[in-house]
Amino acid sequence: MTAENPTGAVKIVEVKPLSAGREAVGLAGAIFLIILLMGLVFSSHKKETGEAGTESFQIKDIYLKNQAPLMYRSLNGVASDILDLHNDSGGWPTVDELKEEGLPPFASAFLPTGLRGYAWNLHEGQGYVDYFGYNARASSTEGQNSDPLKDSFMLRIIDISGKSHPPLPASVSTDARFFIQIWHFPAVREYPGADPASLGWKWIVSSAQTK
Repeated sequence: MTAENPTGAVKIVEVKPLSAGREAVGLAGAIFLIILLMGLVFSSHKKETGEAGTESFQIKDIYLKNQAPLMYRSLNGVASDILDLHNDSGGWPTVDELKEEGLPPFASAFLPTGLRGYAWNLHEGQGYVDYFGYNARASSTEGQNSDPLKDSFMLRIIDISGKSHPPLPASVSTDARFFIQIWHFPAVREYPGADPASLGWKWIVSSAQTK
């Protein structure tokens, strides 16, 4: 690069390239900035959709605490038995009938002490049936060694063969007649009705389903 001084003489100015060290520092700074921006975008998306791979009204089973995973597995397992009884009789089995069949968690004899205080109720709606449960002993046994689980649960069985039923995810196959959901709230709550998500309940989904 050349420039003229007041005396008219030509002065040569040499511009040296960045050293390798300064180039490395600049490149590292640019990479850090890109990673930071990507992290902000991911964090924003995670707040909108909940944990990675889930919607805001869902929770992965691996995030359940205390004895909640055991109750979830128990409800998940009994759903097929309820459907078998429904197919045999044409109606939905009552809570007392499920107890007589010895099916946990309705029959609590083989459950841990902290899960034995659950009171279950049957609720039928348009195109679905709910088995709702809360721990009636949660407050009365507080401070004792039974460590009662205070979470509320609801097993929902949706008949997707009809036109009237709660909304379903687009990924649900219509080949099967029934669709199973298990809803959870981490405290004692009343029956949430047709729209549990609007009251802060979470639909429990298997980690294998969201990979």
